[in-house]
Amino acid sequence: MPILETQRLRLRPFTLGDINRIHEQFDGHPDVWRYDPGYPPTRTQRQSWLIYRIQELRMQGVGCLAIELKSTSELIGCCGLEFVLHQSDSYTTPEIEIYYRLGRDYWGCGYATEASLETLRHAFEDLRLPRVLAHASSENKASHSVMRRLGMTIEPHPLNAEEVIGVVLNYQSAAS
Repeated sequence: MPILETQRLRLRPFTLGDINRIHEQFDGHPDVWRYDPGYPPTRTQRQSWLIYRIQELRMQGVGCLAIELKSTSELIGCCGLEFVLHQSDSYTTPEIEIYYRLGRDYWGCGYATEASLETLRHAFEDLRLPRVLAHASSENKASHSVMRRLGMTIEPHPLNAEEVIGVVLNYQSAAS
């Protein structure tokens, strides 16, 4: 996957050398891990997550990218696409989902929206995907706001009342 850039951000593949910074950013503040996974992961658990994400990107061509500030090269979070299977009682639907996470110090700066818009541009223009989903806890209002800024239609999750799903069908609706 190519390195993606915006005016302020660089989205690049993770390396194992990112473990200390990503553990600090994602697991050091309860606001960041409150909804996912709901507890503070250990460094070993975060390292397993990082290894999985590195391998996922190499094998599938889509996955989690580190978000860096272009001005300082400081790692502040992640944004990416992943294959998911949404299951119901009678069928399974494969989908592509966008996700984002930032260290607590970087909330409220527009970085999640900026990184996600570039990721959606890549999804629709380069990968030619027909649609992209996002999901979030029904309590995670900040994530709902990002979804709206991405042009997503937000609906209650059909199978899980504790979640909402956002859907965007093309980049033009996301960019407007």
